[in-house]
Amino acid sequence: MKLTIGENIRRLRREKDMTQEQLADRLGLTYQSVSRWENGTAYPDMELLPPLAQMFGVSIDELLGMPDEAKDAKKRRMIDDFCKATFDTPTDFEKLKSMLAEIRRDGYHWSMWRLWLECNYRVRNSKEMLPEYRRLAELILEENPQDSITVNAMVEIEDDEHIEEFLKKYSYSIDLLYDNLLRRRYQVRGEKDKFEVMKQYRNAELIDLLLGADFRDSRKPADPEESLKMNGFSLGLLQSFCGEAPTPEHPIAPKGEIDFFANARTDLGFDRACCLGAVGDKEGALAALEDTVGYLEKAMKITKPVKIGFGSPWIKDISAEAYEDWSQSDNNPTQPKERSIYMHYDHGEVTTCSCIYPSWYLYRLTASNGFEGFDTIRDEPRYKDCVERVKALVVYEDKK
Repeated sequence: MKLTIGENIRRLRREKDMTQEQLADRLGLTYQSVSRWENGTAYPDMELLPPLAQMFGVSIDELLGMPDEAKDAKKRRMIDDFCKATFDTPTDFEKLKSMLAEIRRDGYHWSMWRLWLECNYRVRNSKEMLPEYRRLAELILEENPQDSITVNAMVEIEDDEHIEEFLKKYSYSIDLLYDNLLRRRYQVRGEKDKFEVMKQYRNAELIDLLLGADFRDSRKPADPEESLKMNGFSLGLLQSFCGEAPTPEHPIAPKGEIDFFANARTDLGFDRACCLGAVGDKEGALAALEDTVGYLEKAMKITKPVKIGFGSPWIKDISAEAYEDWSQSDNNPTQPKERSIYMHYDHGEVTTCSCIYPSWYLYRLTASNGFEGFDTIRDEPRYKDCVERVKALVVYEDKK
Protein backbone atom coordinates (compact mmCIF):
# COMPACT_ATOMS: atom_id res chain seq x y z
CA MET A 1 0.00 0.00 0.00
CA LYS A 2 1.56 3.28 -1.13
CA LEU A 3 1.23 6.16 1.32
CA THR A 4 1.17 9.71 0.00
CA ILE A 5 1.82 11.45 3.31
CA GLY A 6 4.55 13.72 1.92
CA GLU A 7 2.34 15.00 -0.87
CA ASN A 8 -0.52 15.45 1.59
CA ILE A 9 1.60 17.42 4.06
CA ARG A 10 2.71 19.75 1.26
CA ARG A 11 -0.88 20.23 0.02
CA LEU A 12 -2.35 20.74 3.50
CA ARG A 13 0.47 23.09 4.53
CA ARG A 14 -0.15 25.26 1.48
CA GLU A 15 -3.90 25.24 2.10
CA LYS A 16 -3.15 26.65 5.56
CA ASP A 17 -0.85 29.23 3.93
CA MET A 18 2.12 28.01 6.02
CA THR A 19 5.80 27.82 5.10
CA GLN A 20 7.96 24.80 5.84
CA GLU A 21 9.71 26.87 8.51
CA GLN A 22 6.41 27.79 10.20
CA LEU A 23 5.24 24.18 10.25
CA ALA A 24 8.59 22.99 11.58
CA ASP A 25 8.56 25.67 14.27
CA ARG A 26 5.10 24.63 15.50
CA LEU A 27 6.34 21.04 15.77
CA GLY A 28 9.69 21.91 17.34
CA LEU A 29 11.64 20.58 14.35
CA THR A 30 13.95 21.91 11.66
CA TYR A 31 12.54 22.90 8.29
CA GLN A 32 14.85 20.29 6.71
CA SER A 33 12.76 17.58 8.39
CA VAL A 34 9.60 18.94 6.82
CA SER A 35 11.37 19.21 3.48
CA ARG A 36 12.41 15.55 3.60
CA TRP A 37 8.81 14.50 4.35
CA GLU A 38 7.47 16.45 1.41
CA ASN A 39 10.17 15.10 -0.91
CA GLY A 40 9.35 11.53 0.10
CA THR A 41 12.83 10.77 1.47
CA ALA A 42 11.57 10.39 5.07
CA TYR A 43 8.35 9.91 7.04
CA PRO A 44 7.23 11.70 10.23
CA ASP A 45 7.61 9.75 13.47
CA MET A 46 4.44 8.00 14.63
CA GLU A 47 3.99 10.34 17.61
CA LEU A 48 3.85 13.33 15.24
CA LEU A 49 0.86 12.02 13.27
CA PRO A 50 -1.87 13.04 15.76
CA PRO A 51 -0.67 16.67 16.16
CA LEU A 52 -0.15 16.97 12.40
CA ALA A 53 -3.65 15.67 11.67
CA GLN A 54 -5.16 17.96 14.32
CA MET A 55 -3.22 20.96 12.97
CA PHE A 56 -4.57 20.39 9.45
CA GLY A 57 -8.08 19.40 10.58
CA VAL A 58 -8.01 15.94 8.97
CA SER A 59 -8.00 12.33 10.16
CA ILE A 60 -4.76 10.38 10.42
CA ASP A 61 -5.96 8.16 7.55
CA GLU A 62 -6.44 11.23 5.35
CA LEU A 63 -3.00 12.49 6.34
CA LEU A 64 -1.43 9.17 5.40
CA GLY A 65 -3.30 9.04 2.11
CA MET A 66 -4.69 5.61 2.91
CA PRO A 67 -6.82 4.21 0.04
CA ASP A 68 -10.57 4.04 0.66
CA GLU A 69 -10.58 0.22 0.58
CA ALA A 70 -7.90 0.06 3.26
CA LYS A 71 -9.73 2.67 5.37
CA ASP A 72 -12.95 0.66 5.18
CA ALA A 73 -11.18 -2.57 6.11
CA LYS A 74 -9.42 -0.91 9.04
CA LYS A 75 -12.63 0.68 10.35
CA ARG A 76 -14.61 -2.54 10.08
CA ARG A 77 -11.83 -4.40 11.89
CA MET A 78 -11.82 -1.84 14.72
CA ILE A 79 -15.61 -2.08 15.05
CA ASP A 80 -15.46 -5.92 14.94
CA ASP A 81 -12.92 -5.94 17.76
CA PHE A 82 -14.98 -3.55 19.88
CA CYS A 83 -18.25 -5.48 19.42
CA LYS A 84 -16.51 -8.73 20.41
CA ALA A 85 -14.85 -7.10 23.43
CA THR A 86 -18.22 -5.97 24.81
CA PHE A 87 -19.01 -9.64 25.49
CA ASP A 88 -15.77 -10.34 27.42
CA THR A 89 -16.13 -11.47 31.03
CA PRO A 90 -15.30 -9.68 33.23
CA THR A 91 -16.00 -6.42 31.41
CA ASP A 92 -12.92 -4.22 31.00
CA PHE A 93 -14.53 -0.79 30.76
CA GLU A 94 -11.22 1.06 30.50
CA LYS A 95 -10.22 -1.05 27.51
CA LEU A 96 -13.63 -0.52 25.89
CA LYS A 97 -13.51 3.25 26.41
CA SER A 98 -10.07 3.35 24.86
CA MET A 99 -11.22 1.31 21.85
CA LEU A 100 -14.31 3.47 21.35
CA ALA A 101 -12.23 6.64 21.61
CA GLU A 102 -9.88 5.30 18.93
CA ILE A 103 -12.81 4.47 16.64
CA ARG A 104 -14.17 7.97 17.13
CA ARG A 105 -10.81 9.65 16.53
CA ASP A 106 -10.42 7.68 13.32
CA GLY A 107 -13.37 9.59 11.88
CA TYR A 108 -16.93 8.98 10.71
CA HIS A 109 -17.63 5.74 8.86
CA TRP A 110 -20.83 4.37 7.32
CA SER A 111 -20.68 1.15 9.39
CA MET A 112 -20.72 2.96 12.75
CA TRP A 113 -24.38 1.97 13.17
CA ARG A 114 -23.04 -1.42 14.28
CA LEU A 115 -21.68 0.21 17.45
CA TRP A 116 -25.28 0.73 18.56
CA LEU A 117 -26.83 -2.53 17.34
CA GLU A 118 -24.19 -5.27 17.60
CA CYS A 119 -22.66 -4.67 21.01
CA ASN A 120 -23.68 -6.01 24.40
CA TYR A 121 -26.62 -3.89 25.60
CA ARG A 122 -25.42 -4.13 29.20
CA VAL A 123 -22.19 -2.44 28.16
CA ARG A 124 -23.93 0.14 25.99
CA ASN A 125 -26.27 1.11 28.83
CA SER A 126 -23.54 1.40 31.46
CA LYS A 127 -22.73 4.70 33.13
CA GLU A 128 -19.04 4.04 32.58
CA MET A 129 -19.42 4.07 28.79
CA LEU A 130 -21.93 6.94 28.49
CA PRO A 131 -19.41 9.84 28.09
CA GLU A 132 -17.60 8.06 25.24
CA TYR A 133 -20.87 7.05 23.56
CA ARG A 134 -22.02 10.65 23.85
CA ARG A 135 -18.89 11.84 22.01
CA LEU A 136 -19.44 9.16 19.38
CA ALA A 137 -23.05 10.31 18.85
CA GLU A 138 -21.88 13.90 18.43
CA LEU A 139 -19.49 12.78 15.69
CA ILE A 140 -22.14 10.77 13.83
CA LEU A 141 -24.87 13.40 14.15
CA GLU A 142 -22.53 16.16 13.05
CA GLU A 143 -22.17 14.23 9.80
CA ASN A 144 -25.84 13.20 9.60
CA PRO A 145 -28.21 15.03 12.03
CA GLN A 146 -31.13 12.74 11.07
CA ASP A 147 -29.38 9.43 11.74
CA SER A 148 -32.35 7.70 13.39
CA ILE A 149 -30.34 4.75 14.75
CA THR A 150 -28.01 7.06 16.67
CA VAL A 151 -30.80 9.36 17.87
CA ASN A 152 -32.89 6.44 19.13
CA ALA A 153 -29.88 4.83 20.81
CA MET A 154 -29.00 8.03 22.67
CA VAL A 155 -32.61 8.53 23.75
CA GLU A 156 -32.37 5.09 25.39
CA ILE A 157 -29.03 5.55 27.16
CA GLU A 158 -28.67 9.30 27.85
CA ASP A 159 -28.96 10.27 31.53
CA ASP A 160 -31.71 12.47 32.98
CA GLU A 161 -29.37 15.43 33.30
CA HIS A 162 -28.67 15.63 29.56
CA ILE A 163 -31.74 14.12 27.87
CA GLU A 164 -33.71 17.37 27.52
CA GLU A 165 -30.77 19.11 25.87
CA PHE A 166 -30.37 16.19 23.46
CA LEU A 167 -34.07 16.08 22.55
CA LYS A 168 -34.22 19.83 21.93
CA LYS A 169 -31.32 19.54 19.53
CA TYR A 170 -32.34 16.46 17.55
CA SER A 171 -36.11 16.04 17.78
CA TYR A 172 -38.87 17.80 15.88
CA SER A 173 -42.41 18.78 16.79
CA ILE A 174 -45.07 16.47 15.37
CA ASP A 175 -46.26 19.21 13.00
CA LEU A 176 -42.83 19.40 11.37
CA LEU A 177 -42.21 15.69 10.86
CA TYR A 178 -41.29 14.75 7.28
CA ASP A 179 -44.28 12.43 6.78
CA ASN A 180 -46.79 14.84 8.26
CA LEU A 181 -45.59 17.69 6.05
CA LEU A 182 -45.72 15.53 2.94
CA ARG A 183 -49.17 14.13 3.77
CA ARG A 184 -50.46 17.66 4.27
CA ARG A 185 -49.01 18.68 0.90
CA TYR A 186 -50.76 15.80 -0.87
CA GLN A 187 -54.03 16.43 0.95
CA VAL A 188 -54.13 20.17 0.22
CA ARG A 189 -53.12 19.65 -3.42
CA GLY A 190 -55.74 16.95 -3.91
CA GLU A 191 -53.19 14.27 -4.83
CA LYS A 192 -55.32 11.43 -3.52
CA ASP A 193 -53.17 8.48 -4.66
CA LYS A 194 -50.00 9.87 -3.09
CA PHE A 195 -51.89 10.76 0.10
CA GLU A 196 -53.33 7.25 0.36
CA VAL A 197 -49.88 5.62 0.14
CA MET A 198 -48.50 7.95 2.83
CA LYS A 199 -51.50 7.14 5.03
CA GLN A 200 -50.86 3.42 4.66
CA TYR A 201 -47.23 3.81 5.73
CA ARG A 202 -48.47 5.65 8.80
CA ASN A 203 -51.03 2.89 9.50
CA ALA A 204 -48.23 0.30 9.39
CA GLU A 205 -46.11 2.34 11.78
CA LEU A 206 -48.98 2.89 14.22
CA ILE A 207 -50.07 -0.75 14.41
CA ASP A 208 -46.44 -1.81 14.85
CA LEU A 209 -46.09 0.74 17.65
CA LEU A 210 -49.26 -0.40 19.39
CA LEU A 211 -48.25 -4.07 19.22
CA GLY A 212 -44.89 -3.28 20.81
CA ALA A 213 -46.24 -1.07 23.58
CA ASP A 214 -47.18 -3.88 25.98
CA PHE A 215 -44.75 -4.37 28.89
CA ARG A 216 -46.27 -7.62 30.08
CA ASP A 217 -43.98 -10.46 31.17
CA SER A 218 -45.44 -13.87 30.43
CA ARG A 219 -42.63 -15.69 32.26
CA LYS A 220 -43.67 -14.89 35.83
CA PRO A 221 -46.80 -12.77 35.59
CA ALA A 222 -47.78 -11.24 38.92
CA ASP A 223 -51.40 -11.37 37.75
CA PRO A 224 -51.99 -14.14 35.13
CA GLU A 225 -55.52 -12.95 34.44
CA GLU A 226 -54.33 -9.40 33.74
CA SER A 227 -51.53 -10.67 31.50
CA LEU A 228 -54.06 -12.75 29.56
CA LYS A 229 -56.29 -9.68 29.10
CA MET A 230 -53.36 -7.61 27.82
CA ASN A 231 -52.39 -10.37 25.42
CA GLY A 232 -55.98 -10.67 24.23
CA PHE A 233 -56.12 -6.93 23.59
CA SER A 234 -52.92 -6.92 21.49
CA LEU A 235 -53.80 -10.07 19.56
CA GLY A 236 -57.37 -8.88 19.03
CA LEU A 237 -56.12 -5.53 17.80
CA LEU A 238 -53.88 -7.21 15.22
CA GLN A 239 -56.58 -9.62 14.09
CA SER A 240 -59.18 -6.86 13.76
CA PHE A 241 -56.74 -4.72 11.82
CA CYS A 242 -56.11 -7.64 9.45
CA GLY A 243 -59.80 -8.54 9.17
CA GLU A 244 -59.30 -11.97 10.77
CA ALA A 245 -61.74 -14.08 12.77
CA PRO A 246 -60.01 -16.58 15.09
CA THR A 247 -61.23 -20.19 15.11
CA PRO A 248 -60.68 -22.98 17.69
CA GLU A 249 -58.13 -24.61 15.36
CA HIS A 250 -56.42 -21.33 14.44
CA PRO A 251 -56.77 -18.90 17.34
CA ILE A 252 -53.53 -17.04 16.54
CA ALA A 253 -53.18 -16.97 12.73
CA PRO A 254 -56.62 -17.59 11.18
CA LYS A 255 -55.49 -16.79 7.61
CA GLY A 256 -52.09 -18.39 8.01
CA GLU A 257 -50.52 -15.81 5.71
CA ILE A 258 -46.98 -14.62 6.36
CA ASP A 259 -47.04 -10.83 6.47
CA PHE A 260 -44.89 -8.10 7.99
CA PHE A 261 -46.51 -8.66 11.39
CA ALA A 262 -45.35 -12.31 11.48
CA ASN A 263 -42.86 -11.64 14.27
CA ALA A 264 -45.46 -9.88 16.43
CA ARG A 265 -48.02 -12.61 15.75
CA THR A 266 -45.55 -15.36 16.72
CA ASP A 267 -44.57 -13.53 19.91
CA LEU A 268 -48.21 -13.01 20.85
CA GLY A 269 -49.01 -16.66 20.09
CA PHE A 270 -46.35 -18.06 22.40
CA ASP A 271 -47.28 -15.53 25.08
CA ARG A 272 -50.96 -16.45 24.79
CA ALA A 273 -50.22 -20.15 25.18
CA CYS A 274 -48.16 -19.37 28.28
CA CYS A 275 -50.84 -17.09 29.74
CA LEU A 276 -53.62 -19.63 29.12
CA GLY A 277 -51.51 -22.31 30.79
CA ALA A 278 -51.02 -20.02 33.79
CA VAL A 279 -54.79 -19.66 34.31
CA GLY A 280 -55.39 -23.40 33.91
CA ASP A 281 -56.86 -23.50 30.38
CA LYS A 282 -54.79 -26.44 29.11
CA GLU A 283 -56.75 -27.04 25.91
CA GLY A 284 -56.65 -23.36 25.00
CA ALA A 285 -52.92 -23.23 25.70
CA LEU A 286 -52.17 -26.26 23.54
CA ALA A 287 -54.35 -25.01 20.67
CA ALA A 288 -52.63 -21.62 20.74
CA LEU A 289 -49.21 -23.25 20.87
CA GLU A 290 -49.89 -25.64 17.99
CA ASP A 291 -51.28 -22.90 15.78
CA THR A 292 -48.30 -20.64 16.53
CA VAL A 293 -45.73 -23.36 15.87
CA GLY A 294 -47.44 -24.16 12.55
CA TYR A 295 -47.26 -20.49 11.61
CA LEU A 296 -43.59 -20.35 12.64
CA GLU A 297 -42.83 -23.40 10.47
CA LYS A 298 -44.47 -21.69 7.50
CA ALA A 299 -42.43 -18.52 8.03
CA MET A 300 -39.18 -20.48 8.23
CA LYS A 301 -39.81 -22.00 4.79
CA ILE A 302 -38.89 -18.65 3.26
CA THR A 303 -35.48 -18.75 1.59
CA LYS A 304 -35.20 -16.43 -1.40
CA PRO A 305 -36.40 -12.81 -1.13
CA VAL A 306 -40.18 -12.60 -1.42
CA LYS A 307 -42.62 -9.73 -1.30
CA ILE A 308 -45.02 -9.85 1.63
CA GLY A 309 -47.94 -7.63 2.50
CA PHE A 310 -49.35 -6.35 5.78
CA GLY A 311 -52.39 -8.62 5.87
CA SER A 312 -54.77 -5.68 6.22
CA PRO A 313 -57.32 -4.01 3.95
CA TRP A 314 -56.05 -0.73 5.42
CA ILE A 315 -52.55 -1.36 4.05
CA LYS A 316 -53.05 -2.81 0.59
CA ASP A 317 -50.85 -0.68 -1.68
CA ILE A 318 -47.44 -1.09 -0.04
CA SER A 319 -45.34 -4.16 0.58
CA ALA A 320 -42.37 -5.43 2.55
CA GLU A 321 -39.67 -7.98 1.77
CA ALA A 322 -38.75 -11.18 3.62
CA TYR A 323 -35.76 -13.43 3.15
CA GLU A 324 -33.44 -15.88 4.85
CA ASP A 325 -30.67 -14.32 6.90
CA TRP A 326 -27.79 -15.54 9.05
CA SER A 327 -26.83 -13.54 12.13
CA GLN A 328 -26.35 -13.83 15.88
CA SER A 329 -29.69 -13.69 17.68
CA ASP A 330 -28.14 -11.96 20.70
CA ASN A 331 -25.78 -9.67 18.71
CA ASN A 332 -22.80 -11.55 20.14
CA PRO A 333 -20.21 -11.76 17.33
CA THR A 334 -18.41 -14.62 19.11
CA GLN A 335 -21.43 -16.92 18.75
CA PRO A 336 -22.39 -18.93 15.64
CA LYS A 337 -24.85 -17.34 13.25
CA GLU A 338 -28.41 -18.66 13.29
CA ARG A 339 -30.76 -19.00 10.36
CA SER A 340 -33.51 -16.41 10.71
CA ILE A 341 -36.14 -14.69 8.64
CA TYR A 342 -35.54 -10.98 8.14
CA MET A 343 -38.44 -8.72 7.16
CA HIS A 344 -38.28 -5.04 6.30
CA TYR A 345 -39.83 -2.19 4.41
CA ASP A 346 -38.31 1.15 3.46
CA HIS A 347 -40.03 4.49 3.72
CA GLY A 348 -37.85 7.32 2.53
CA GLU A 349 -34.54 7.01 4.36
CA VAL A 350 -36.06 4.98 7.22
CA THR A 351 -36.05 1.17 7.29
CA THR A 352 -38.47 -0.67 9.58
CA CYS A 353 -37.51 -4.27 10.18
CA SER A 354 -38.05 -7.34 12.34
CA CYS A 355 -36.46 -10.79 12.63
CA ILE A 356 -37.71 -14.26 13.53
CA TYR A 357 -35.20 -16.46 15.36
CA PRO A 358 -36.55 -19.95 16.23
CA SER A 359 -34.09 -20.18 19.15
CA TRP A 360 -36.02 -17.44 20.96
CA TYR A 361 -39.12 -19.64 21.01
CA LEU A 362 -37.24 -22.83 21.82
CA TYR A 363 -35.85 -21.05 24.87
CA ARG A 364 -39.36 -20.09 25.98
CA LEU A 365 -40.49 -23.71 25.69
CA THR A 366 -37.49 -25.30 27.42
CA ALA A 367 -36.33 -22.72 30.00
CA SER A 368 -36.14 -24.36 33.42
CA ASN A 369 -36.64 -21.21 35.50
CA GLY A 370 -39.06 -19.13 33.49
CA PHE A 371 -42.35 -19.11 31.60
CA GLU A 372 -44.09 -20.91 34.45
CA GLY A 373 -47.38 -20.84 32.56
CA PHE A 374 -46.11 -23.75 30.48
CA ASP A 375 -45.61 -25.91 33.61
CA THR A 376 -49.24 -27.05 33.46
CA ILE A 377 -48.83 -28.57 29.98
CA ARG A 378 -45.14 -29.60 29.78
CA ASP A 379 -46.00 -33.29 30.21
CA GLU A 380 -48.61 -33.27 27.46
CA PRO A 381 -47.60 -35.17 24.27
CA ARG A 382 -48.83 -32.26 22.14
CA TYR A 383 -46.53 -29.89 24.03
CA LYS A 384 -43.53 -32.20 23.60
CA ASP A 385 -44.32 -32.48 19.91
CA CYS A 386 -44.30 -28.68 19.59
CA VAL A 387 -40.93 -28.53 21.34
CA GLU A 388 -39.45 -30.99 18.83
CA ARG A 389 -40.93 -29.09 15.89
CA VAL A 390 -39.42 -25.81 17.04
CA LYS A 391 -36.10 -27.51 17.82
CA ALA A 392 -35.95 -28.73 14.20
CA LEU A 393 -36.17 -25.11 13.01
CA VAL A 394 -33.07 -23.96 14.92
CA VAL A 395 -30.13 -24.18 12.49
CA TYR A 396 -26.71 -22.66 13.07
CA GLU A 397 -24.25 -21.75 10.36
CA ASP A 398 -21.66 -24.34 11.40
CA LYS A 399 -24.31 -27.05 11.12
CA LYS A 400 -25.51 -26.20 7.61
